[in-house]
Amino acid sequence: MKNIAALLVGIVLLVLLESLLALLGVPSLSQEDPFVGFAGKSPLFVRDDNVENLFHLNPDKAAYFNQQQFEMPKKKGAFRILVMGGSTTYGRPYLGKTAFGAWLEKLLERYVPGLDVEVINAGGISYASYRLKRLLPELLNYDPDLVVIYAGHNEFLEKRTFDPLIREPEGKRRLRGILHHSRLYSELYRTITKLRHHKGGGGRTVLGEDVEAVLEQVGGPELYHRDSRFREGVIRQYRFTLGDMARMINRRKVPLILCTLPVNLSGVSPFKSEHRAGLRKEEWQQWQAAFEDGEQKFLAGDLTGALNSYRQAERIDDQFAELSYRIGKIYLRRKRFQKAYEEFDRARQNDIVPLRALDEFNVIIRQLAGDRKIPLADIETFFRRISPGGIPGNNLFADHVHPTLEGQQILAWVVLNAATDAGLVPLSAEQWQGSMVDARAYLSSELAKIPERYRARGLWGVGRLYYWAGKYPEAERVLKLAWKTVRDEAEIPKQLGSLALWRGAGLEAMQYFVQAEQLDSGDPWIRFGRVQALLMQESGRKALALLDETTWPDGMKMRLDVARCRALFQTGQDRAAKALLNKLQQVETDVPALEKELADLYVLAGRKQEARMHYLKALRLEHHPAPDAELEQWWNDVGIHQLKKNGNP
Repeated sequence: MKNIAALLVGIVLLVLLESLLALLGVPSLSQEDPFVGFAGKSPLFVRDDNVENLFHLNPDKAAYFNQQQFEMPKKKGAFRILVMGGSTTYGRPYLGKTAFGAWLEKLLERYVPGLDVEVINAGGISYASYRLKRLLPELLNYDPDLVVIYAGHNEFLEKRTFDPLIREPEGKRRLRGILHHSRLYSELYRTITKLRHHKGGGGRTVLGEDVEAVLEQVGGPELYHRDSRFREGVIRQYRFTLGDMARMINRRKVPLILCTLPVNLSGVSPFKSEHRAGLRKEEWQQWQAAFEDGEQKFLAGDLTGALNSYRQAERIDDQFAELSYRIGKIYLRRKRFQKAYEEFDRARQNDIVPLRALDEFNVIIRQLAGDRKIPLADIETFFRRISPGGIPGNNLFADHVHPTLEGQQILAWVVLNAATDAGLVPLSAEQWQGSMVDARAYLSSELAKIPERYRARGLWGVGRLYYWAGKYPEAERVLKLAWKTVRDEAEIPKQLGSLALWRGAGLEAMQYFVQAEQLDSGDPWIRFGRVQALLMQESGRKALALLDETTWPDGMKMRLDVARCRALFQTGQDRAAKALLNKLQQVETDVPALEKELADLYVLAGRKQEARMHYLKALRLEHHPAPDAELEQWWNDVGIHQLKKNGNP
């Protein structure tokens, strides 16, 4: 009896403690994201200082979201739709006025006379689902009548750590889920975690207030490598986050529509390919020979021969994304659409820089919609149905994931189909069906009104994105088209100049950089582009003069020293160049491109060992499958020739 009494007293104490913590407003861990935390918190919208009841975009968020404003409380009779997602929802590569949310608003107001539709566009550039979830409590306070979520293309943009959660056994995960509902356990856990962090222990990733995309760091796509653990963690986090957002919306009794995510499969090659782990030197050489043979045969129009060579390479390594993409192109030419679709999809799944939503994400979206009876706008299926051969490509996409202007209209169409079928908007399914002929004509006429400059700025956006992601040929093609119309933006000729440098066209690069500097004389990177263009033309003396007459930011020192070193060699000042090179050797860098530049400088200095060392380091940073073989190839092609040219043995 004493044991039972003691147990009852303990239970009562626990219940009292839980109740007290609840009264004090202590949150349970079940309300927190187990995957990531955030430093800082600022609202997406702020109250206007001059107009009562008016909210507008927080100026701190202007780089990520469309400018917009709305009243709170909302006007009587207004129907407010909250659309959430990344840059597609934002409207990229254009603006919010041609995003699917805007077309949804236009269609509803056209076919429901007198209805005042308000769309809050919470589409954030580079915003992943976990960042959207953080905004959701605020956005639900703005009294939406419907929420539409189209999110999943940005999940791999930021670095996070998942190892502890990935290794956790299923039983422990379930127990943790139960315990996280206890406020007492939650407070004990937080206290212990703080102590561990104070002593240098690990924990969940804490992200900054703004997006910290890996692609925007020095090195960009080179920083991405195949990482199955990270991939598994991202998929788990996406499942958790989307489910949690659905729960939060359901608790507020607001209708929700989930959207599947189509991608450009045939029109965009993978952003980065990487060989399978464990590929031996001999295997890589055989793979490379078969791949190059396939490329030559494809260009010659020998599709059968090309396919045979590519299949030979595939038997050695089937994880190289570009190989699958090229096989898909052959099947597409042959009109074997199912085979082509499978290869294009494999290329998307093996892309080392996954800027297109994974297949697994659409599986999660469909499962969540089915399990919780959430209306589904199956845009992926619709895009496949209206694409040639069932393979979405440049017919619907401006780039890898962002729909064309017409594609955004179609997206709105599919969302409205789902909304009317589920009875979530003041327009019945029958009324909408009866309006479709007029709606097609209306959307087409609206499309024709869009100015050429607006379209050209969209091309600029596509080019900027491709440049950002390292897809240089694609970037150059669309940036040149944009430059024909948009002649007042310095960034366009600046990037075209950099792309000309990448091709080795120094004179053309200089012309672009001069045009860019006429538009923006204060950008040091434009001036540095001129330095690089001069060096490419072997004009070292002019490059030195430009380096000396310019005040440069501290953050450019490494690149400036590399350029100065090359200029000194070009002007015959070998002693000064070698002294500077000795200083550069003491600087650690993990950027492959800079390591290759250092290798070139050591070749100019006649220092074979250091040249080979830096080039080998660059190859290893790139995770090259056969760095030693590639090093010898580079040395035979470049190093020996340059040494002889300089009079070195």
